[in-house]
Amino acid sequence: MSGFWKSLVVFLIALTLSGFLPAQEKEVPVFKQISHPFMPAITSEYFYFSKDGLIWFSTTKGLTSFDGSEIVYYSNAEQAEQFRLSNITTMTEDENDNLYIGTEGQVLTYNRVSRDFTLLPLLYSQGATDLSIRVRNLYLDNSRFLYIGFSSIGMQVFDLQTKKIEQFSPGDSRDKNCRCD
Repeated sequence: MSGFWKSLVVFLIALTLSGFLPAQEKEVPVFKQISHPFMPAITSEYFYFSKDGLIWFSTTKGLTSFDGSEIVYYSNAEQAEQFRLSNITTMTEDENDNLYIGTEGQVLTYNRVSRDFTLLPLLYSQGATDLSIRVRNLYLDNSRFLYIGFSSIGMQVFDLQTKKIEQFSPGDSRDKNCRCD
């Protein structure tokens, strides 16, 4: 096993054991207590601090942000149910501030300009359904490849340019343009 593969395996194990990806490079603000009279129950396992300083998480109303004083909801009740936005497990963002969201068995994008959600295709092994997997980690590599870590079906790589997804299997021969190896 090459040094790159050993490093990648150690990195992925550490991410899986830690349960989160530290996605921010800047210092994030510290809130001693967040209290808001109209905030519904927070249902998120994950809080994400976007580049513009918003705290993103899930509530019973779906995708929600908080800037320290104002709560904003980005999904309606139908979207929250359809995309399972009341149980967000991980998030990351690209250079255009679009969000990539992992939930119970789904990965979707949220375009902050158009306010649209798009479900990404996933590969399911025989017998697995989106209800039997859990998205644990997302990592965006140079805004081209989205690495998706699952609790039960390994890892998949989504190419944001070609819109193709493949199972991540170390050592498989791949397209020369794919940075999956």
